[in-house]
Amino acid sequence: MTVRQVTVTVRASDAGMAADENAADGTVVSAAGWFTRLRWPLAAAGGAGLGAAALLLRDPHQRGSWGVCPLYVMTGLYCPACGGLRGTAELLHGNLAGAWADNPFWVGCVPVLVVAWVVWLVLGWRGRSAQTVLRWVPQWAWWLLLGAFMLFGVVRNLPGFPLVPS
Repeated sequence: MTVRQVTVTVRASDAGMAADENAADGTVVSAAGWFTRLRWPLAAAGGAGLGAAALLLRDPHQRGSWGVCPLYVMTGLYCPACGGLRGTAELLHGNLAGAWADNPFWVGCVPVLVVAWVVWLVLGWRGRSAQTVLRWVPQWAWWLLLGAFMLFGVVRNLPGFPLVPS
């Protein structure tokens, strides 16, 4: 038995969606149904929603309620992500100042992540790949983000730094 792979080319106007910017002839990369195109952004939103519900049901301010940071237990140092759960819980309750006090780096990242998710959703709706957006971000920007994350981890452990997790 021989199996052949068949490639179907669909014009954007025939599929009822915008053409992929990378296609020279105006073809659509994927003419799949809306659910197929949006399953990963919707799954990410569902996961975030479940995580938010869990944070609302179980207070991360209670010592040990969500476990402990292994770096803090072993070294006594705050990792760059320490306070992220407490900060997220504060954001869910509308307390921006409390979230900022728990982890200002995370509070700065949340709007960027929300915008990135919306772009991912819109691209999926239009039948485009999210990888087209990732190509717009230069490699140095990813290294800069990693460097800022690590620098925050160092600075928050300096004596006198006012913003340590509560």
